Amino acid sequence: MRKNNVKNGVALTIAAVMGLSICAGCGSTAGSEEPAAETEVSVEQTEETSEEESAEDQTEDAATESSKATEEGSSEEQEATEDEMAFPTPEYIEDKVISTSLMTVTVPDEFEGTFYAAVDGEMVSIYDKSCVDDGFGGFVFSVAADKDKNLIPGGMYTKVGEITDTEGAVCDVCVGYPSEIQWDWNNPDDEPETYKKLEDARDAIIENIKGTEGCVFAYQAGTRGEDLYSDVLAKYQQAIKEGWDANKMEQEGISPEFYALTQTEGDKAADKIGFVYRDVTNDGIDELLIGDIVDTDEPTVIYDIYTVVDKVPALVVSGTARNGYYAEEYGGIANFFFNGAAENGVYSYIIYPNSTELGFQYGIKCDEYTDEANPWFVAYENEDNWEPMTEADYNDRLEMLESYYQKLDLTPLSNVTE
Repeated sequence: MRKNNVKNGVALTIAAVMGLSICAGCGSTAGSEEPAAETEVSVEQTEETSEEESAEDQTEDAATESSKATEEGSSEEQEATEDEMAFPTPEYIEDKVISTSLMTVTVPDEFEGTFYAAVDGEMVSIYDKSCVDDGFGGFVFSVAADKDKNLIPGGMYTKVGEITDTEGAVCDVCVGYPSEIQWDWNNPDDEPETYKKLEDARDAIIENIKGTEGCVFAYQAGTRGEDLYSDVLAKYQQAIKEGWDANKMEQEGISPEFYALTQTEGDKAADKIGFVYRDVTNDGIDELLIGDIVDTDEPTVIYDIYTVVDKVPALVVSGTARNGYYAEEYGGIANFFFNGAAENGVYSYIIYPNSTELGFQYGIKCDEYTDEANPWFVAYENEDNWEPMTEADYNDRLEMLESYYQKLDLTPLSNVTE
């Protein structure tokens, strides 16, 4: 099983000052009247001095507070300026045809007067005009030709195609989505009709993007499984046809479960081994999941998973009957394992976009080898850092996880033409 660790005085009072002045006025003439008079003068002087010092202190305090207020005001102004620099107000335009050096985006005539557009380098962003005019964000979507490879598909961006420039260089075209409500957030369910129409038209607008001055845009290029994994599937067909042994299959990254199928099914193994394309990484690019076809309503067990790294197919994981995988409903994969009769569990992972690395989410296991009386454990940091949990919590977590497992419609290898 593959593991990836993904991974804070003393204050001097006026009375004391007066006391020191009296002592200084006494000296060797103590008991006479004059020194007493001098003492009274000293007290008065001390009181005057103290009043002056207090007035000076108050003046200094006022100056300090004023300085602090000025500094705080300057700080707030600076922060506001920094925010404006980090999130500048777009320069809105209302042109229906918006071009960058690589692509041209056309907004249909029906949206005239209901939208704003903004251009930032190779990115075109579309806004709902009524939302912006009412003081809200209004951002609907953006589309960008990732010429400098600054955008990583996954999360707030997904790949929707590719552009080839006049020199033959290919770059991804990605669509960006809003991360929060873009209209009146006090009424989140009251989506403006004009906003919804723009949102519904997004895919059609993107599909009709044209390359600028000799550049060529190909919608969905580099995203569809049928265009990405034909060589991988051909390898599996070859393994069945030529009867590769277990070592040969292992060298080629094919699960030993498929070797076992070829031993029992022979050439008919191509009918029993199936595949499906599914965007597990939520980046707009399909992964290839391969498992055996079983006539049940149970979730589909997957043994081999491929993704695309730098536009080339790459094996992520290869499993067995005791260490296999399920596709999860909202993206990611669940890795179930059996380590003998007294230990079993599940790890939940994501696959990082443009990578074969797994990101650990959490794990649960029932391990009587470690604690026979209380064998329920959970891990949050990595696969080796287990914490005890109650049986009830274990069952709740397992039930929730299992509810995400997917029944997949696998296509038999035999249906794929060479």
